Amino acid sequence: MTAWYDTWDDSTNPTNEGYLYIVGNDAGSTVTNIFAVTGAVTVASGYYKIPVTFVSGSLPANGAAINLEFSRTGNIGSQGTTGTQGTTGTQGTTGTQGTTGTQGATGPGTTLTSTAVTTAGTFYPVFVAGAGAQTPSIRTTATAFSFNPSTSALTVGGTVTAVDFDSTSDQTFKENIQELSNSIDIIEKIVPVSFNWKNNGAKSYGVIAQELEKVLPELVHRNEVNGAKTVSYIPLIALLIDAIKELNKKVNG
Repeated sequence: MTAWYDTWDDSTNPTNEGYLYIVGNDAGSTVTNIFAVTGAVTVASGYYKIPVTFVSGSLPANGAAINLEFSRTGNIGSQGTTGTQGTTGTQGTTGTQGTTGTQGATGPGTTLTSTAVTTAGTFYPVFVAGAGAQTPSIRTTATAFSFNPSTSALTVGGTVTAVDFDSTSDQTFKENIQELSNSIDIIEKIVPVSFNWKNNGAKSYGVIAQELEKVLPELVHRNEVNGAKTVSYIPLIALLIDAIKELNKKVNG
């Protein structure tokens, strides 16, 4: 019995644990009393104490047979379904700047794979403004700074400055070697001129390639890209040296 009574105060309602019904058990009896159980059942000396409050009904006569019935107010029901997600709150303020981390390890180097090129064409060197991470620059103007792999011709459209310039002149690279003669006659056919460069207006001195080509065609070359003609001035030094020697012989002769 005690275990059964203990369930009377196992309701989730803190003020009404359930209802106690006293029902007449005699044939034709209509006696019914309803009491609200308001607390836990306690065990006294030979009996049980049930705290109740009267709700309705009438008491049976003394000695009448009765039935006791109890009904709880019920346990908590099962968890309801989760509601829909609420709207996102406003953005919080930005936190303070964290401390700078340690320097990472140096990344691997970059290896460039090159391919030999011997065909005729114009290639442009690439430049950077300094060391470290730089954006490369290039000027794609054939007359400014370019290279032709087919002819090994390097074209520079400006002033080249160096401490010294050496020309390949070793005998092992030459054949059909002959001493010059009549250099004065050749020099007399060359027309030296003064002029101004169109690109910068600078004044200079030299010869006209088309005119020199009539006298020494082997010293005039044609650019395969733009068709412009160029002059190899260094061989003229040999003609001037020989012409001076010829003049010296005439003077001393």
